[in-house]
Amino acid sequence: MARNIKVMALTLGFLYTFSTGSGPPGDVVPWPMTLDAAVEDILAGMSEEDKKIIWSLEKEQLIQYHHGWGTDIRNEYGLWRGNEALMVSACGRPCLPDTASMYIIEAVWAALQESPY
Repeated sequence: MARNIKVMALTLGFLYTFSTGSGPPGDVVPWPMTLDAAVEDILAGMSEEDKKIIWSLEKEQLIQYHHGWGTDIRNEYGLWRGNEALMVSACGRPCLPDTASMYIIEAVWAALQESPY
């Protein structure tokens, strides 16, 4: 039960973080164009507690973030609005925004696995 509350809080925290961000091209903050840049940006905005939560998950559990965090990634990074470069970087080829956002989430998780949490 406590873990579910933490996961809900984590998701809400990501929703807040991403909902306060950028919009279409031309805004002050440009979209990341590579998987590495997206991961770096996401990690920079995550609290240590959120990082520990994601770090502690099994890779198969990340699907729970497809809605919520994944939606925020798709919106914040322009995956539905023409950021083809990021989608190709995330997937290794052209792909759907939903697929790209999941690869981004998995890349954030993988980066955190290298941490000593």
